[in-house]
Amino acid sequence: MARVETSKNPLEMRIPDASPALDSHYMADLLNSQDIKDWLKKMPEWELEKKHIERTFEFDDFSQAIDFVNSIAEIAEEEDHHPDMDIRYNKVRVVLSTHAEGGLTDLDFEIAEKVGHLYGD
Repeated sequence: MARVETSKNPLEMRIPDASPALDSHYMADLLNSQDIKDWLKKMPEWELEKKHIERTFEFDDFSQAIDFVNSIAEIAEEEDHHPDMDIRYNKVRVVLSTHAEGGLTDLDFEIAEKVGHLYGD
């Protein structure tokens, strides 16, 4: 964990060894409506809902659904970008949005592509 250094001014803080990879996720730019449409053309299975994209995946049983969720969790940890997931027996609903930015970024769609590949798209 990074050590926070403070100056005499308590409003000034510095984190000297913050990871640039983490910073790039938090500084992702929001996509405009055309960018979102372009992404969705490549991934028609995903639906746009206000400020997020979502998709429901169906499996033969609960165990397969849980295995899928665990595989998504590995991607999410690698990317430091975590989707909302809802498990209903053999169905998994995945919702992606960049909460820190208040909407959709390229990272959401990149994760969606990886999740689709897991499913066999």
